[in-house]
Amino acid sequence: MSKKLNYKFFEEGQENRISEMIWDVFLEFEAPDYSKKGIKTFKEFINPDRLVNKIKNNELKIFCCFEERKIVGVLAFRVTTGS
Repeated sequence: MSKKLNYKFFEEGQENRISEMIWDVFLEFEAPDYSKKGIKTFKEFINPDRLVNKIKNNELKIFCCFEERKIVGVLAFRVTTGS
């Protein structure tokens, strides 16, 4: 029997787990195509404190997927203002 998935926006306190999850996926699937500088830049971008600041400044939204209480996926997108 499959477990029920729940979805909700990021809540403060989840930033470390989210950052770790993004980093793990990046290392496996994306990093081989990046330069050392690109990898460093990405790592800085997903720093937990930076993620929280960007969310608080309405520059970033993160939507989390949970299996019971465990985060099993994230969707992050930048917020832009139209011009």
